[in-house]
Amino acid sequence: MSDQTETETETETETSARIPVASPDLGGNEAAYLAECIRDGQISSRGRFVGRFEAGVAAACGVAHGVAVSSGSNALHVALRALGIGPSDEVIVPSLTMIACGNAVVQTGARLVVCDVDRATWNVCPRSLAEAIGPRTRAALLVDLYGRPLDPAPLAVCAARGVPIVEDAAEAFGARASDGRAAGAIGRLAIFSFYANKIITTGEGGMVLTDDDELAERARRLCDMWFVPERRFFHPEVGYSYRMSNLQAAVGCAQLERAEALIARRQDNAVRWRAALDGIPGIALPAPPAPGSRHVHWMFGILVEERAGMDRDRLAACLAADGIETRPFFLGLHAQPCYPDARRLPCEVAEDLGARGLLLPSGPALSDDDIARVAAVIRRAGR
Repeated sequence: MSDQTETETETETETSARIPVASPDLGGNEAAYLAECIRDGQISSRGRFVGRFEAGVAAACGVAHGVAVSSGSNALHVALRALGIGPSDEVIVPSLTMIACGNAVVQTGARLVVCDVDRATWNVCPRSLAEAIGPRTRAALLVDLYGRPLDPAPLAVCAARGVPIVEDAAEAFGARASDGRAAGAIGRLAIFSFYANKIITTGEGGMVLTDDDELAERARRLCDMWFVPERRFFHPEVGYSYRMSNLQAAVGCAQLERAEALIARRQDNAVRWRAALDGIPGIALPAPPAPGSRHVHWMFGILVEERAGMDRDRLAACLAADGIETRPFFLGLHAQPCYPDARRLPCEVAEDLGARGLLLPSGPALSDDDIARVAAVIRRAGR
């Protein structure tokens, strides 16, 4: 290959550099803490970073207990099991969410009840939630979707009907509701995910949070095979091997040290996206955060309207052709064939948002040039 050809190829590759939908920032003490684990041989769940990470996350949310687990999905299962959810119960979940929420309900043997979401906030619709509550309702698993904290209205619905809330704050570390409560402190129990694309990460991993001493103890037993210290290898209840390793927790501790900076970058992304996309025909931007709340903008989503001159999938294909990763909004739980026994309320809003919603690159390393490039492709695609 000639020098000229090599230069041309390199220039072409640089011009079309891939923009990932999200990637972690591991530029703090992650490597040093991992090296410490390896040096000391503390690589299982018994290492000192696990307790340190649990305490740090709990303190950041203003709750008494954090129980580290191996994934956000497992945290959901543990939270429901800790509440005693079982086969005779129903658990309400908003349709527009990750499949893990529905799976966690089914894992307990309970019946999944799917309700609609709000068109403005994309979180649970209070009216649909109220309609979903029935005599067998034992909990509502409510989601801080894409980093937006829950509004007061659905919380009031559950409080009035005596329905415990499990808060899925997987995407919302650092968010705050308009009443000042942190994401992770809004429900009877709450969960976080620390998957690689989350606000802070441990690679994989999650956490259950609660102020209830008994629920915290149950959660700890459940994720540790229900071992009891009084009698070796005696298990009074069924438990699971859901423990977080010291290696994961070490990464999490390093991430916590820079959490505010990582959150600020996501929030800055949202400001820059609004400025870059403002006025593009047919591109609807998300509603601004509620007064007094803190939206952490885990992902920045747009809605592709008919007047854009293309549908969501066509726009995603145009962006992909330019090396720009996106993700569609979640396909609603109401449309999932894996839940044949679910009770489904009408979910017209979730259906519409799921068909038109697109998540743009939102990682902490997103640059002004990246945003300008994506916005230019969106403008061209609609012509």
